[in-house]
Order: sequence, then structure tokens, then C-alpha cells
Amino acid sequence: MLKKAQRLKDRLHNGFGGFNFKHRCSKQRRYCYSTERYELRYEQSAINPVQFLREKSHIPQICDSPHLTIHTNHLSINNAINTKDVLESLIDIKMRDGEKRHFKNERLLKLMTGVELHQSLSVKDARHCDHISCVTSDRVWISYRDHLMLINTKGDTLYSLNKLSNYSDGFHTVNKENELIFIGNGCITKLSRDMKTATTFIETKDSPWRPRCVYCSPSTGDLLVGVYRYLEEKETGKVTRYNQIGKLTQTVFTDNTGNNLYKSQRYITENNNGDVVVSDINIGVVVTDCVGRHCFSYTGHPPEIGLIPYGICTDVLSHILVCDGKANTVQMIDRDDAKWQYVKWPFSTTNQTSTWRPRCVCWSPFTGDLLVGMYIEEPNIGKVTRYNQSGELAQTIQYNDNELELYRGPRFITENNNGDIVVCDDDALVVTDRDGRHRFSYTGHPLGSGLLPGGICTNALSHIFVCDSISKTVHMIDKDGQFLLHVMEPQEEDEPCSLGYDVHTQSLWVGTLYNNTLSIYTFSDQDTVTNELPPSPGEDVLIGAGSV
Repeated sequence: MLKKAQRLKDRLHNGFGGFNFKHRCSKQRRYCYSTERYELRYEQSAINPVQFLREKSHIPQICDSPHLTIHTNHLSINNAINTKDVLESLIDIKMRDGEKRHFKNERLLKLMTGVELHQSLSVKDARHCDHISCVTSDRVWISYRDHLMLINTKGDTLYSLNKLSNYSDGFHTVNKENELIFIGNGCITKLSRDMKTATTFIETKDSPWRPRCVYCSPSTGDLLVGVYRYLEEKETGKVTRYNQIGKLTQTVFTDNTGNNLYKSQRYITENNNGDVVVSDINIGVVVTDCVGRHCFSYTGHPPEIGLIPYGICTDVLSHILVCDGKANTVQMIDRDDAKWQYVKWPFSTTNQTSTWRPRCVCWSPFTGDLLVGMYIEEPNIGKVTRYNQSGELAQTIQYNDNELELYRGPRFITENNNGDIVVCDDDALVVTDRDGRHRFSYTGHPLGSGLLPGGICTNALSHIFVCDSISKTVHMIDKDGQFLLHVMEPQEEDEPCSLGYDVHTQSLWVGTLYNNTLSIYTFSDQDTVTNELPPSPGEDVLIGAGSV
């Protein structure tokens, strides 16, 4: 970048060498000042980009595109810029010879401040606002029942259309030429930019399908129309696409299994990635890709609470924003909401005599599977089940090689770094490998002393920690069941019952049964090395402890 700055300076010198153009005229002086200021900024940004960004109070506005202006008008850089985040962003900028630099703007979210109310205004001629279509940064069309008004940022009405015989919600939009397109009086009409000429764009009077919501794509110029009809007293819907001359080019109404995607569309929009996003009051937010394939349906957060979706739009990062009439708020979801889908795990499975009930769960950081410890009270038996990320049962572990029951009542469950499944049962620590084969059962130290296991966890070396109510301490064993040490001295009036291991600090967190104290045990490098060789039988080793 320094070389480019020097090259710019040399070219300017060669072009104006020996010519004192600063005093030719005021216009040339203005150009000279702008050029020198640009050159200085170029050099500053190359030498110290983070410091350069700190000194800038605003991002330069993009004025040559009406669409980008809407998104960038109020963007500003937070004064308290995180240097690490800026450096990570700059590293991602790829330099290519003869090409523009490419940068994924998702990282910029880390540099942006939270949502702030920028302005609030009262619309004098409307009791409420059903839908908004942006024209410019200071003018928008809003609708109230069958009234349509163009207003400015002061709330003044600049133009209005009344008695449109239309009570739908998202019934108007604006195209790339800033012309208004709206549903009214049985057809879809286009109003010229000067608001003097109205022409019928699509005639719908003779069709059984009635239009309810429209959106004009800023990228293709196509018009997306949500239509509906009543068939056997049931409402059904579909989405149609028309090109710029009003010709039907696409119809979307079912998913890949043949089920209807829509019932009662109220609002429709298009995302930056080409997805078509529909607000359906009876289903939720329904998203399909540009060719009509169903991507996902969003039904609220969490899903069981439900969603009553109304107005909808997207931002420059392809996030989807939807008004929720149930929670009276605006929800923001990402463009790939499938990553956020909640899975209803099918826990309740019934045998001939009783019902399996879940007691403990563990999410695998290696496979993303969910491990569930389950039990039946009568007879007193247990098992471990594995569910994949789709919620499907993938594995059941219940018997050893001799077809004997492995578990009586799993209480805690975890997964070791080597893939072993570690379970605290009623009176033993039961360990199986990833495939469900029984490896060993630990019943306390010394042998025959018994074990009443509680909380459990593992560390980076695959050592296993388990709380014991008999010895009132925490046992540390290796991945093969060999006793290594007692982590803490026995508690006279209390006992450990819960564990957690911090892999970053190599710290063991211990919670007790009868008081509100959490103890943190740290492992020094020397201790970690000596753990490879077990201490003498019966020897207890106390590792440095502190309490919080």
C-alpha cells in the first residue's frame, strides 16, 4: 500500500511538474487541496490502519447508489474500536493483482454498536401504520387500511391515495425507478415517479387467486406477489413472480414433499442472497430460495412460544427482521435459520411394562450428538441412548458382552476425549467405548470400599473425575480405570456433588451438597506430568485449592 501511495505521488508530480497550479484559479486550488488530502489519508491508512480508523468519526457516505444510501446513511464507527477485531478484519482482506479486494462483511458486526432509536415521528393523517415502502432516505410510502400516503421524515403527507378497496397488509412496494406499485380495485397498478400517471401492470379481476402482498426485487426488477384463494372453505396461498413486462415466470406453492408452503401470506420481501421471505400469519416466516426450494420456516424463539408475524424486511447482511404480534417486538434471525432450529427429542419410549424416562444428558463436542441416560423404576434398569443432530435415535447401549444389564439408574453422563462414554450409575462408574462395548466399571479405591458416585467430568488427558459420597472426596482415575489420587481432603460436614472442568485454565470446579461454596482446584505443569505415574496405593495428594 505504501508503494501505491508513492506511485500516486510520483504521477501527480510528473503530471504537474514545474507548474504552479495552486494560484491559477479557485477551482484548481480546490482540486489540489482535495488531491493532497486524499494522498495524506492514503498514506495514513497504509502506515497505521487501526489508528487511522480510530481517528475517523464517520464512514464516508455512498452517494452514487440510492439503494446503498439507505443502508449507509447512519452507519458510524464506534469510538471504542476493539483493536483485535479490526486487525482480524484487515487480515481477511485478500490482495489480488489486477482485482478488487474481497472481504466478507459479516465480521463487521463485531465492530458495530447495538441497536439504537435514530428518530421517531408522528404521521398526522394516519391512525396507525400497516406497511412501509422506502423511496429515499427522507421519503416513504405508508399504508393505513385502504389509504396510501407518501410522507417525509417530518410526518407531513406529500401525496395520498384513498379508497383502494384493499385491506391487505403488505400491498405496496417501490421499484428501482422509485415508482409505486400497489394492489387495489382488483388489479396491480403502477404509479409513475411524478405521480401523474397510473397504469395497470397486472390484471387479476378474472382470476380465482387474489393478490395480497407485493415486493419488487431491487436486483432483478421482478415483482413477487403473494396470492391466495379459498378452496372448500380453506385458505391456501402461493407466491408468483412476474418479470418487468408483467409476464408470469415462476409459481411457488409446495415444498419438496408436496405439502402447501403457505396459507395466509401478509408480507413478502427478497433477501440479498436471492431468498424469497414470506410472513404467513398462520405458519410463520417461510423462506424459499430463488428457484422455489423450501429452505426453512421460522415459528418463533423458542418455537413452542409461537409467532404471529406481520411486517418483514432484511438488512445488508441478509438478516431477517420480522414484527411479532404475539411478543409485541421485532425479532432478528439470520439467513440460515436452519442452524437455529430446535429439535424435539423423542425421549418417551414405552416397553410392555413401563416407560423410559431421561435423567441425564450430555452434548458431544466431537460429533454434535446428544447422549441421554435413561431409566425405568420397576424393574430398576437403565440404558444410554444417542441421538444425532436431527433428533433421530442412532444408538442404544444397555448390555455388556454377556447380555447382562450395564446400568441400574444413570445419574450423570459425559464423553471422554478418547470417545468413551462415562456414566455415574447407582453404585459404580460405568465406562463404554464409542461403539457401546463395556470397557470397565470403577467401584472405588481401595477395592471393596464402595462408591456412591455423583458429579463427573474429564480433562484434556482423558482423566476422569468423580464425586464420591462415601469417601466425601473427588476421585481421579485414568482413562483405563486406574486410580490416580484424591483431589481434595475428605469433608467432615459436607461432601462434593457436582464438577466442572475448565480446559483453558486446567481448573477443576467443585460444588458441595450442603453449602453454597464453589472450590477451584488448579493443576500445575509438574502435577500434570506426575499424573502419568500413579502414586503409591492409598496415598492422597492434595492439589492447591482456593474458594470463591
